[in-house]
Amino acid sequence: MAQSHDSEFSCPLFGRKITYGECYEVQEIRNDEMDMELAIEPFDINRANELCEKCREFVIT
Repeated sequence: MAQSHDSEFSCPLFGRKITYGECYEVQEIRNDEMDMELAIEPFDINRANELCEKCREFVIT
């Protein structure tokens, strides 16, 4: 799991390094706690569901 808001790791969803904050945002959208329209970068929710469950860098339970 990322250690701070600015920690970076390689994200399989975006295919690049992202920060903990970006990952958190994806998880909020996946859990229907945030609207996709507010996302920094749009993404395919079905693909996110598949990849995030495998990655589990930061998954909100």
